[in-house]
Amino acid sequence: MDKKSKTEIIIAITILFLAMFYSITNNPFTFRNIGDYYSHEKKYDIANYFYTKSANKGDEPAIINLIYNHTRNKEFEEAYKWIEILAKKENSIGLKLKGLFLIEGMATKKDIEEGYKYLEKSANKGEKSAMLLAGICKIENKKNDQDIETAKNWLKKAKEIKDNDDDKNEKLTKELEELIQKNEK
Repeated sequence: MDKKSKTEIIIAITILFLAMFYSITNNPFTFRNIGDYYSHEKKYDIANYFYTKSANKGDEPAIINLIYNHTRNKEFEEAYKWIEILAKKENSIGLKLKGLFLIEGMATKKDIEEGYKYLEKSANKGEKSAMLLAGICKIENKKNDQDIETAKNWLKKAKEIKDNDDDKNEKLTKELEELIQKNEK
């Protein structure tokens, strides 16, 4: 038996053990952990099966993983179903994603004003990328000079926050800075 086969057997036994553990303890995190393994292996259908088991028990990280996997697979209606659940829980990521889906009209009717409200809710919970996106949304859909001031305030607040996603937010920060500069002239 080669090393790869032994590894696969060990993984299968581990997954079986975790599944048995879940059935005894009813712990949703066990299923999320199994889902994480399959997601890492890029076996998203299997991962989603386990994430769904965990999400149905209210596990918000599992719901987020489902959303990203369904979005990755361009299954926007299924992703939006989970976004709605997360947004109802007032989860900042769920609020931000609902706002984005509304603004873009993905799997739901396009509604920029309603989408902005969800971005704003998320931003007010401290979600840095939502602050930047809210600022961008305000400028791209500006009705008056107050919208530019609102965008500036979101940019200022976002710059005050240091988080693990600063590299990802750098592009949004530059985009918002450029939009503000362009619209101030």
